[in-house]
Amino acid sequence: MRRAKGFAIGNLELGSGVRRAMRRHLALLVVVLALTACDAVPVVPRSDARLVTVEATGGECPAGTCETRFDLFRDGRLAGHDDTERQLSPDAMTRIMGAIASANWDAILARPFTGECPTAFDGQELRYTFQTAGGPVIVASCTTQIDPGQEPFASIDLFVLGAGG
Repeated sequence: MRRAKGFAIGNLELGSGVRRAMRRHLALLVVVLALTACDAVPVVPRSDARLVTVEATGGECPAGTCETRFDLFRDGRLAGHDDTERQLSPDAMTRIMGAIASANWDAILARPFTGECPTAFDGQELRYTFQTAGGPVIVASCTTQIDPGQEPFASIDLFVLGAGG
């Protein structure tokens, strides 16, 4: 009885054809693992965590009531209501996040707006939603007297609504 040149695993003897197939499968496995490792390089995901949302409503636009919205995310991405995006600088983000963290929300919210809301005569109301450690804080210009020179409004107005950033 002639034995095939082969390789034995326990009582099982493998011929050269089986060995070739196993080598091809092993080579394919190595290639697949190598390609998978390329995808394992960490990618910094976009942050969907909002830091501030600023909404302006009121006034007359051709299609009806004017509305605009900006969402500022913790990664510095600023998304507009019209699907535009831009990136705020790290310095701008540091200033905004510091202003939000150190704001005296009780004092800010304690100043009621006492005039007539600008939406009553073709003007706009600004509504800020700040995501704070204590939860969301909503400040609307027709219910709270907002001082635009006070933080965090000064930084938001400069970097989000203005040309800074």
